[in-house]
Amino acid sequence: MPHQNSSMASSPTPIDPHPSSSSKPRRASRQWSDLGVDLLLCIFPRLSSLDLLLAVSAVCSPWRAAARHPQCWRSVNLSDWDSVSVRVCARVYIPLDKVVSRVLGFMRESELIEEVHFPLIARENDLLFLSQRLPNLRYFSYPSSKEPGTIFRAPLANFKSLKGIAVHTLYGIIGLLRWHFPDFSELKLLGEDYFDSRKAKVICKLLPKLRKLEMPSSFGTDTDAVLIFLSSLEHLEYFDISGCISSIDKKQIENASRFKDVYLVFPKAN
Repeated sequence: MPHQNSSMASSPTPIDPHPSSSSKPRRASRQWSDLGVDLLLCIFPRLSSLDLLLAVSAVCSPWRAAARHPQCWRSVNLSDWDSVSVRVCARVYIPLDKVVSRVLGFMRESELIEEVHFPLIARENDLLFLSQRLPNLRYFSYPSSKEPGTIFRAPLANFKSLKGIAVHTLYGIIGLLRWHFPDFSELKLLGEDYFDSRKAKVICKLLPKLRKLEMPSSFGTDTDAVLIFLSSLEHLEYFDISGCISSIDKKQIENASRFKDVYLVFPKAN
């Protein structure tokens, strides 16, 4: 029998069925900055104004650029002033206009801001400052309990297209709203504790285009006043009477709203 070549006779090298992890191809790592702008703009508008200004903007340049996008700043909420003042400068008090100026200086196209929520410490100068910097604002919340008659006169004259406000009381300003904003459509009353038929008729006459009316603190409002709002405000879509703890006739109110496309928020049952 002829002699076989030793190289040909040798058996093949066996394949290891359990290769070590070092032999696996390593997946390329990705950076936070690699996230696309479209994805960031789906997330960032859900964050608070302070998170955008102080946290997100410090991650990387792409995140900072996305955080300045107008889509993230449709609403500026400064109502929790304790958190705002501490996070901005680590002290108890900072002038409100300084914070607003910092926000406006950070974002692009600040004129596209649609709504601003003031803290309880807001004063007349703060509202005037805002009206001068953001004349196209559509909505603001001003929770101070001071009567707004003289406080609001100059700021309301500066706003061009205001659609809604949240205020402690309408005393002294309802005529101004009618005069400056014929299409005014959203009202939230933070402090009015009682509405009778007379008050309801005044509001319906001077603000006939209301689509959203919220009275979460109006514990003394009676059934007749609620029925007047329902029958007179033809454009009403949302009506919050959750603060009414007096004896309102829920059945009668529901019947009156049957033929109107309006969402009613009643007081919670005890």
